[in-house]
Amino acid sequence: MLELTIRRTSSKKFESILVTFNEQTLKFNGEAGIKLERAIRDRNEATYNLFDCLNDYIQGTMDHDQQLELFSLYQKAWNIVEVGKFQDYNEDLAELKPVINEILDFINIYKYCSFIQYSKYLQIPKDLSEAASKGDYPEQTTIMDHDYVELVKLAFVVRSIYPIIFGLMFRFEDIMGSGFSDLVCGDLIKDNPTITGMPGWHKLKTYVDFAFNKRGIPAQPDSVVSVENFVDKVLFNTVFNRLCCAAIPETEEGKNIATAINASVKQHESVGTNFTKRDYPSESDDDKRSIYDKYQISEDVRPSDEAVSAEFFSFGLFDEEDNPRYKDRFKYACLALKVEQPLLVEKIYDNLSPNWDFELEDHILKLLQLTFAWKVSPFIYEAAGYDQLMAAICLAQVRLAEMGFKYLPTVLGAIKDPTGIRTYPDGMKLNEDDKEFLASICDIQTRNNDGRSFNEALVAANEFLEKFSNGIWRSNLEYGVLDDLEVYALVKQGALFSIDISIEVKNEFMELVRQVNS
Repeated sequence: MLELTIRRTSSKKFESILVTFNEQTLKFNGEAGIKLERAIRDRNEATYNLFDCLNDYIQGTMDHDQQLELFSLYQKAWNIVEVGKFQDYNEDLAELKPVINEILDFINIYKYCSFIQYSKYLQIPKDLSEAASKGDYPEQTTIMDHDYVELVKLAFVVRSIYPIIFGLMFRFEDIMGSGFSDLVCGDLIKDNPTITGMPGWHKLKTYVDFAFNKRGIPAQPDSVVSVENFVDKVLFNTVFNRLCCAAIPETEEGKNIATAINASVKQHESVGTNFTKRDYPSESDDDKRSIYDKYQISEDVRPSDEAVSAEFFSFGLFDEEDNPRYKDRFKYACLALKVEQPLLVEKIYDNLSPNWDFELEDHILKLLQLTFAWKVSPFIYEAAGYDQLMAAICLAQVRLAEMGFKYLPTVLGAIKDPTGIRTYPDGMKLNEDDKEFLASICDIQTRNNDGRSFNEALVAANEFLEKFSNGIWRSNLEYGVLDDLEVYALVKQGALFSIDISIEVKNEFMELVRQVNS
């Protein structure tokens, strides 16, 4: 039996695509993340596989010999992608293109599309047409029900050759970068009449063309992608990194293929989305030290009593001769802070990247202060050294998870993501109940330059939500992963995960504030 599967390395990331026939397995290596799949899933829920639809089609329409023939085509491609000489990417593409065409012809795309049309995998989102009707959107960038159907067909069709593209992109990215690898691998499909003749392809191409013809193409910061190829780059990036990796039917609340395409276009609208420069206030470009380096060399912002107190978090990390310890490092800190899983704290600490671009962002500081309120001075964290901060974060992440929070542990480890995708969440502003509660726990008022008075607690909460919701972040933890330690055990050391801004962040933040002030 021929079957295609993905091998996950976390709740949303996967590192390989396996093509198996009887006892033979082809492994296409790479790295990608599942899109449009809800972050918090039921433990008993079956893990989504990108290729379930294709597998069902193969089992239902092909006999043993036909499956063997299809497997042999994947094997021919695998020999080029995974074990080839890698001398010239143009030669690789020239060898792969006829194999790609053979696979698509063998699958019989028209028959496959008919199968998709009446399958369980095609479920039009209920609010799709409703969302389109709420605004005066151009026809070219409006996705109606019939457009959605064709885009799903396109996604599943291209997914039949995605293992090859997946492996090839991963290999090319080391040399070319992600922007150019999308464009180069797009060459494998851009001239295929079966794909380019699909209504879904026409809709997507029209969408991207119109978006940038109307708004203009942003200035390019490098020479990797020319202006002439920019639209094609966006098109192929959307196909390979959005449609091919999307859970269909979608399970992420409020999101679908239409929102994914829109997010992909917005990602490429400005240079800032793809190439984010770190902020160094009042610093020259020469001083690229991160915050945790800077604040340690200034005694006037690091009082000695707070610095000494910060050693609480590093107690147990080192022995009397300052050599690292590897056992019972958080035993006493966990007892003091009522953290019940010291081994999990160690696991998270050991998984931290040794050279990640960490800065003590406002959301990290506030969550640390709230998590250990009444136990640890709120001023310690800005006086702490790097190891102390990392220990504090890991302890707080486990403590928050034990308190029942699924999103805040992830937020606590969130740092800037210069290559990430901006999300536009709804519902991140405080409602009237939130404002009334915050006003009730704080009597301190401040005045702005206009003489207007503001409640300090309200200001602090608004700053937390505004700064976080306007950022692009990645974290050492995925949402809810500490509830499933089997999944977390798959996470590699130094792994960072792009995170979407969710309204649940606001809800959990306010719940934490309420618990601290109860």
